[in-house]
Amino acid sequence: MDYVWQHILPGDISALVEAGDFVGLKNMSQHPIRDAFYAGVCLGGNLRGIHGMTPAEPLHLLELGLFKYTIEGFCVALGYSPTSKSPPKILKDIDTWARAVGRYLGHQSDRGLPRTYFPNGVTGGTKLAGHEMNGVLLVLLLLCKLESSKALIGTKMSAKQLRGWIELLECLLTWRWWLKRPTLPMEEVKASERCTKSLLKLFKKVVNRQHGSGMLLIKFHICLHFFETNLDLGVTINFDTGQMESNHKINANNPG
Repeated sequence: MDYVWQHILPGDISALVEAGDFVGLKNMSQHPIRDAFYAGVCLGGNLRGIHGMTPAEPLHLLELGLFKYTIEGFCVALGYSPTSKSPPKILKDIDTWARAVGRYLGHQSDRGLPRTYFPNGVTGGTKLAGHEMNGVLLVLLLLCKLESSKALIGTKMSAKQLRGWIELLECLLTWRWWLKRPTLPMEEVKASERCTKSLLKLFKKVVNRQHGSGMLLIKFHICLHFFETNLDLGVTINFDTGQMESNHKINANNPG
């Protein structure tokens, strides 16, 4: 993230295509394919082209992206192996604690809090819906702070590791809350570029994903462009597909 990068703009691609420089295109992971957007389609004058006009959004980038990797990374830190079909016993104990904490959190009047009670536990992140991920992170944060559950987690993590997870969970929840705000001061949006880089560095250090592609994930990189999308399109709710996805499920089940 400290690497000095620059945008690949439509003009850069057009120049290489016109010059027939296919090696140059390949070096930028671009391919000369004529599709529906090749010519004659107005992209609203956005300097970043189709990538600027069709940005990544929080539901798939965060809830179904970084938050799922966070839950997975937390389980790995407790001894879980992504290639194994049998989770360690400690994850079952964590789920037991999570159900107890979730029930208590459900007995409150603040309707702004996310769902926190998950009968099947919180360690099976792949079985949870996107809108539930915020509640899972909140429950995991509380488990890292409660003395009894913290003692259980401490059998697998050092105190330093635990502090790292607490900081990361707090930052992710705060970031998501900030992105949901109905208004955002321009100064905060501009400052978020530097803050997002710091948060992603913390994420990479704490989660320390080693399997699969590691941290070579498009969802990880695209977070660096959130502030640009806010500058282009306004507050995040303008391009958050969470509500539309919920309606899509209803319409798909009742097409009539």
